[in-house]
Amino acid sequence: MNIQIMPNPKCTDCKSYWKPTDNDILPSGLMSKSCTKCKNRQKEMRIKNKCEHNRRKSIGKECKGS
Repeated sequence: MNIQIMPNPKCTDCKSYWKPTDNDILPSGLMSKSCTKCKNRQKEMRIKNKCEHNRRKSIGKECKGS
C-alpha cells in the first residue's frame, strides 16, 4: 500500500486515526496497522514481561512458565 492511498488509517489497538510516516511501511511493502505510540507501548511491555532467562514468562522452560 502507499501512503497516498491510506491518508489517515485507524489504529487497530487504540482505535484512533493517525498520520503515517515512511517508518510505518513494513518490509513487505504494506502499511503498519497500529500507530507509533501503540507500537512503542507494545515493545516496552514485551521487554518488561521477560523472565530472568530473557524469554517471555509464559514460554520459559527453565522457570516453568511462571
